Amino acid sequence: MLRKTLGLSQEEFGKKLGVTLRTIARYERGETVVPDRTLRQIEQTFSVNPEWLRHGKGEMFTKPKTVNIDELLEALGIMKPEDKEKLKDLIVSYSELTPEEKELYYHEIKAKVLRRKLEGKSAG
Repeated sequence: MLRKTLGLSQEEFGKKLGVTLRTIARYERGETVVPDRTLRQIEQTFSVNPEWLRHGKGEMFTKPKTVNIDELLEALGIMKPEDKEKLKDLIVSYSELTPEEKELYYHEIKAKVLRRKLEGKSAG
């Protein structure tokens, strides 16, 4: 019901959760119990009410938390308009990645920052 409400195919839904179409089909047919980790991921990825997902009670979706991105960027000291726009674009792009892609992206950035720090120490 959730997947159809979201207008996603089993394949699209699975990609967003980092599982196969076959796994989603098994969940939907009741052949496999959905692990707690996957339930939490569904709740977070699609803003699904945990009570609804686990017990069928309440509203299907939670109310999204609102964040003013401009205020957040300013609080982080990011003031240049061109930097703000690039970061907003990156945030939107990141939100469209699969969990595996997000993990890879995170590690690539951390590695790049670490390399830069190490290069700075060796130059000094």
